[in-house]
Amino acid sequence: MEIYRKHLKNVYSTFDESIYTKSSSPPNSLALQVFQQLDGSSISKYQLRLVIQEIQKLESNQHDSLYWSILGRCSATLHVMLLKKLLNETTELSDNMHYWETVDRNWISRLYYLIQSFPIRLWKAFRQSVNSTLRYPNFSQVFQKSNFFPKVSAADIHFYAREVFISRTNVLSLIRHEYGSNAKHLRVLRDKNASKIGSLSRAIMDARLPPEVFDSSVTQEPTKLDDLVSKWIERLLTLLNISPNKNRAEDLLAIFDTIIKPSEQQLQAKEYYSPSTFERSWFKVLTALLTSWVTIRFITKNQRNLLDWIEYLYLTLADFINNWVYKPVLGILDTISSNRADSQIAVIQTQSLDSDMKSLQRMVLDFVRDTSTSTIDLDLVKAQVREGDLTPVLQAYEHDLKAPLKTAISGNLIRTLLIQLQKTKVDVEVALSGIDRLLKSQQLVFATVGITPSIIFCYAMIKQFQKNVLKRSVLSLSERRQRFRQAMRDAERILLCSGKKKTLDDQKYGLLVFQVNSMAELSKELAISKPMQEDLLQDLEDIQTNAYGVSSQLRAIDRIYRLFHPSI
Repeated sequence: MEIYRKHLKNVYSTFDESIYTKSSSPPNSLALQVFQQLDGSSISKYQLRLVIQEIQKLESNQHDSLYWSILGRCSATLHVMLLKKLLNETTELSDNMHYWETVDRNWISRLYYLIQSFPIRLWKAFRQSVNSTLRYPNFSQVFQKSNFFPKVSAADIHFYAREVFISRTNVLSLIRHEYGSNAKHLRVLRDKNASKIGSLSRAIMDARLPPEVFDSSVTQEPTKLDDLVSKWIERLLTLLNISPNKNRAEDLLAIFDTIIKPSEQQLQAKEYYSPSTFERSWFKVLTALLTSWVTIRFITKNQRNLLDWIEYLYLTLADFINNWVYKPVLGILDTISSNRADSQIAVIQTQSLDSDMKSLQRMVLDFVRDTSTSTIDLDLVKAQVREGDLTPVLQAYEHDLKAPLKTAISGNLIRTLLIQLQKTKVDVEVALSGIDRLLKSQQLVFATVGITPSIIFCYAMIKQFQKNVLKRSVLSLSERRQRFRQAMRDAERILLCSGKKKTLDDQKYGLLVFQVNSMAELSKELAISKPMQEDLLQDLEDIQTNAYGVSSQLRAIDRIYRLFHPSI
């Protein structure tokens, strides 16, 4: 509806311009006050009715352009009101048509629909049978098969009489014939609404006053503004099947009263709507009651075991929440707020590497003191050992390998081997300390990954509870995208089926407007940014603009497919 409000502002500005180009006398104070109350974007139904009633006091100013500007604004606002009402009715008709399509999926759906509607069929058949028996005392017609299928009319049967057709057809086929007839009637009513929507939308989208209406050089009495406003009002009278009154203000009041009331077509359509809440729910309620009765009997017989099960389930749930949700969340918060040195993730102890390194340094220094004959810088040797350089030990080891048996008994071979063993231990601890630092640096990642399955499980349980217990009818993002794509497909099919025509007739154009309006409403709930949403609404407006023909409308659909494909 935002598209039409934007176009109405252009129409309003055109009417407003006529006040200054056409009025030769100062505007009437009452007329100016009524004019200032009109604002199509925010005026309520109650305020609009008061404005229309006040217009009746301005009949003496029918030659003033301000009077006709007020009438034009009111008629344009009523156009949007009627268009919104028709779009809502068409949405309801389409939803009920979709319900009958779901019933037609398989024989199980048809059988379930028969079970749902059986009490109402039984009551109607009983009432009709009693009335027929009282009118015509023929007890053979009581509860006959045709009374259970009153919606199977003779007009929908081509080759047989109604009674013969019903008697020779099985129940599931009759059900299919019945909801097919319902969908057919709803489609006819939707097409009638579409014709009205097309006429109203075309008038709003293509509303432009001719330039000569505002030509101040014209000296004759202006009539074109009057004719234009009258045309807008007569369009509403024709669509609503209202007889014209003496003046235009009374026509607007009659139009307003008709719009706010339920239309005859809407009341007629309810006969073909989906079953009532009672019809759809009684079988589930009865099944739930029977199940509850059986469950209660089972509980009374197995009360002790059930109490044990309940206690076990409670403890399991409590342990799950405590060990897999509460404690991991506290661990993540503790990881964020604490120092990495205090982390609980560790492959080796903090002081283990330092003590082993100091032990290795003492071993090498003692070995150098015992075996060296010259002066050696011990600090340099100590620094080399910290960096992994054991050159003095390795040289002695290479020398002792020349006579391994002798040096093993009387030499330093075993001592050098033990020193290298300590060096290997230090190297392993250095590698483990590197792994330890890596684990500590990624501790937050590990904690988040560890709690993710628990969070997903809890989220899935909450969504199922909302869907099945709270009965929230909120569409998911994938369902909204699916509906958007379906509406886009229907709009493209409407344009492609137009053939070589440059413009669509009112019915086809109304169906196109309905699909575009559905996409505009769904676009508000898609996961796209606000600038992208504005661009999408502009492209949707191009789809329902007739100014450049069907080919440009198809190109607008292609542009949406191309630019917004990942988001829709």
